[in-house]
Amino acid sequence: MAMIRDINEKDFAEIVASGTVLVDFWAPWCSYCKVIGAVLEQCAVSAPAEAVIAKVNVDDNTEVSAKYGITTLPTLILFKDGVEISRHGMLKKAEILTLLDS
Repeated sequence: MAMIRDINEKDFAEIVASGTVLVDFWAPWCSYCKVIGAVLEQCAVSAPAEAVIAKVNVDDNTEVSAKYGITTLPTLILFKDGVEISRHGMLKKAEILTLLDS
């Protein structure tokens, strides 16, 4: 089971620095973000234990959101050992699990 973590600008770099981390950039007012949030909760149950799913509230973390050029919500970024591997919008559960397994 993967861990879902709410992260912020202070711990962002540390969290994505090692391993497989899928970061969900979201906002509480975004209806699509609520949908993908529920899908991520489902994915956490089936995902590899070493994978991390992280959530960044763009309203509260404007610097990290600007650094990664977040202009559309939700935006999912897959990091491997601190390096951005891919960027996505809405994904299905199976697609997210494939990302976390790769």
